[in-house]
Amino acid sequence: MLAPDRSPHINDSAPWTDADHERLTELYMMSPRPPIEQIAGILGRRVGAIQSQASRLSLASSAGPQAKMRKCMRACGRTFLSVNYGHRICGMCKSSAEFQNLLRCA
Repeated sequence: MLAPDRSPHINDSAPWTDADHERLTELYMMSPRPPIEQIAGILGRRVGAIQSQASRLSLASSAGPQAKMRKCMRACGRTFLSVNYGHRICGMCKSSAEFQNLLRCA
């Protein structure tokens, strides 16, 4: 059983770290997935913050044994949930105007 290792909402105002994203991903991909309230307690965040980060990391749509946290190969260097080894550019970089212009030129 998973037990909260932090006080409730202790990290609410703190920025998300790569370690936080990795822990969220690990918890989200467990089978069966713990309730969102339990994940929030473990990470010391509010339920809404967990849902927002899970959405930003595309955790709800992720599946498969190759899914894991990887660093974006573009300049941002963000850690993001990559669904397989070939998925190496984060969604924020893919949606940037600069990246879209590169696609048009290719």
